[in-house]
Amino acid sequence: MKQIESFLNQQVDTSNFKALLAGAEKAGLNDPKIESAIDAAQRAEFERIRNYAKGHPGDDFVQANQGLLQQEGLKVETWTAAGNASMTSFVWWALGGGVAFPGQIPLAFLFGAKGGPAWALSTFTSVIAGSFVVDPKKIVNSDEFRLEKTPIGWVKKGPCNFQLSEGGVGPAGGITISFYSSTGTYWGVLTGIAPGIGGASVSGEAELVWQGF
Repeated sequence: MKQIESFLNQQVDTSNFKALLAGAEKAGLNDPKIESAIDAAQRAEFERIRNYAKGHPGDDFVQANQGLLQQEGLKVETWTAAGNASMTSFVWWALGGGVAFPGQIPLAFLFGAKGGPAWALSTFTSVIAGSFVVDPKKIVNSDEFRLEKTPIGWVKKGPCNFQLSEGGVGPAGGITISFYSSTGTYWGVLTGIAPGIGGASVSGEAELVWQGF
């Protein structure tokens, strides 16, 4: 467990913001293959939420996503995101990384989460890209995040929920991470390549550290 804690501390170290922002500016998000992967991941999330709503119309999760559900069939506004993710696991797992918003730099967040036991037999580091359906500036300025003074200045910290799935053999293994508010509102999804043999399907609460708000 000491290794897990060390991993998490490294992931949410505020010194990571500099490299994260530099990487986001060079993410190559106009690549048709990347755009197609992001679109597919986003459509899958929309479909999952819609299908759940059909069977659980009064559920708190459905109520939290009424705004998105009401936009069905319309063009949903999105905010581009890019970053990185790393995972270390063998039953007990830890996940971390960072997400920047190229159109709103220096707005970005670092994230870290741990859990287990669960089906998580994978270790990877991946570049990730995607889109959010909630304005990141609205997210960071919500009551879910608190101000804290750090060596790089003021940041905001707080929780979110996430779901991660990863699988595949060889260089084409895929990773998808979905982010939600602590009350269940869907924020966005990121996808990437996670080379290697293994797989993971985990969810839980992550700690976020924001800058640039």
